[in-house]
Amino acid sequence: MERSIISVANVTCQYQLGKLLSLPNIDIAVGQHTLLLGPSGSGKTTLLNVLAGLQNIKSGTVSFGDVNFSSLAAHERDRLRGQKIGLIMQKLHLISALTVRANLALAMTLAGGEINGKFINDTAAALNILDKLDRYPRQLSQGEAQRAAIARALVNRPQLVLADEPTSALDDVNAEAAILLLLSEASRHNATLVVATHDARIKTHFSHVVRLG
Repeated sequence: MERSIISVANVTCQYQLGKLLSLPNIDIAVGQHTLLLGPSGSGKTTLLNVLAGLQNIKSGTVSFGDVNFSSLAAHERDRLRGQKIGLIMQKLHLISALTVRANLALAMTLAGGEINGKFINDTAAALNILDKLDRYPRQLSQGEAQRAAIARALVNRPQLVLADEPTSALDDVNAEAAILLLLSEASRHNATLVVATHDARIKTHFSHVVRLG
């Protein structure tokens, strides 16, 4: 039996205007790249936030490997997330006052690790932004900024990468390129990729699709 990297069982959480939202039970195996597909308002971003430990739950359990993620204190979830989970949010949240290199170094520091300049360079080179490391986010194109956000998500060598709507603002050609890049980089780093989206164009790239709504 394949080992699970993360699972959700019987989870409910507070939603809009005090409404309780019941989330689907899911079990994602190590290396099982997964698409959470559903229309706006179906709860996919909430589910992604639950997987990241960013959303408190009312009932049920969220397990990260052998750890009951949902039972951890907030600072323990923060530490586990920083060390084991890479996040790519809709708004890329690169710190505008820092260069790309400094953004990546900060991600390493916040996770409690040492700054590894070689790994920063190697990751940037693989994403074709090595020559952009000393630029500020405002000096990047949309595609370059997205690659920088992917690099930041991978820089601590996470076991799990969570991406929220990474292709929704892109045309067909760039959406295809972005999802192929995410899949290849996750696999190259031995990470499991989970993408939450309403973009049905990319579903053919995933053998494991969880439909919401």
